[in-house]
Amino acid sequence: MSIKSGYDSTSGLNPENIMFPMGLLVAMRPYNKRGKSWHTGIHGSRLRIGTAPDQHIVLSDDPYGSRFHAEVWLDLDPDDLGEPQFFLEDMNSTNGTYIIPNNEETKYQVTEKMRLYENDEILIGQHIFIFKVIPV
Repeated sequence: MSIKSGYDSTSGLNPENIMFPMGLLVAMRPYNKRGKSWHTGIHGSRLRIGTAPDQHIVLSDDPYGSRFHAEVWLDLDPDDLGEPQFFLEDMNSTNGTYIIPNNEETKYQVTEKMRLYENDEILIGQHIFIFKVIPV
């Protein structure tokens, strides 16, 4: 798995420089395996995840990932409570994208855009991501 430059949160993730709320995807491990964890910021445009080399997060080592698997993005229009809204969408992947909402044990397949909340788990191919929010 690799991250394209500009999305690696280790290069300039300074909360004092953040103008909009930012979401983080924290890759915990390949599903059912141990692995290194890393994180990447979501701000501005859509964050693309897949096996194709032009994706922001490239799942090159994942036989269950699709070339253009999923996208995550920030909608700059807040919800009724003034909170930022981050969304996840499956891009017609072969094996689907799944979400386990925070504090739940049920896994849901993403069939249309779904709002992400703090600590939601996202399953893409053999990878598990945890969604985090950094407020302004």
